[in-house]
Amino acid sequence: MLLVNNVLLVVAAGSVMLGTLYPLFLDALSGGQSKISVGPPYFDSVFVPIMTPLVFLMGVGPMVRWKADTVLDLWSKLKWALGVALVSAALLPFTMGRWSPLVAFGLALALWVFAASFVAVKERVRNAPRGQRLARLASQPRAFWGMVLAHLGVGVFIIGVTLVKGYEVERDVRMDIGDTVAIGEYTFRFEGTRNITGPNYRGARGEVEVTRNGKFVEKLHPEKRIYNAQQMP
Repeated sequence: MLLVNNVLLVVAAGSVMLGTLYPLFLDALSGGQSKISVGPPYFDSVFVPIMTPLVFLMGVGPMVRWKADTVLDLWSKLKWALGVALVSAALLPFTMGRWSPLVAFGLALALWVFAASFVAVKERVRNAPRGQRLARLASQPRAFWGMVLAHLGVGVFIIGVTLVKGYEVERDVRMDIGDTVAIGEYTFRFEGTRNITGPNYRGARGEVEVTRNGKFVEKLHPEKRIYNAQQMP
């Protein structure tokens, strides 16, 4: 299992490093004539196909007794975890108002990690007498619980990325004072800007009123600052 975690970390770090350094190398080799930027499309295309099998292995790894288990042994232990993950992931997007295959896929990976982690914990106490199961869990090494916690953290991360990518709404609009823009159940009304001066910056602060179904929710105060030392907005 440590090997799987290390591979996961190395691949993720390597993908980020390649995407960060490649534009710099290209710029240096071309003498400044070739400039490119690497953004979300690159990371989306690289991370999904590489991380998917590794996340799947995160669920399998804790259950494997190397050179002792067969594929059928693993299937008997993890078939319910896989079934729960797939069925739940297929149904959950309906509760969010819009079903999306990408959202279902991301949720399936996250729920697979959760369900497989639960099975891994259950296997640790499977042969213990009923009255000694809590004691058996308490006796597990801290490294085991650290692994479980780390896997749950990866699952939470996948859910966050999946829901943001699947349901975010982003619009660039030009607004005059009094104009409104509706996004879902929320309406944003632009009420103008004013100049501001800070201890080491100057700038402008806007005021945007947010309502939901006609009821006041909040006032937003976005700012654009220019810092005096570097003249950088």
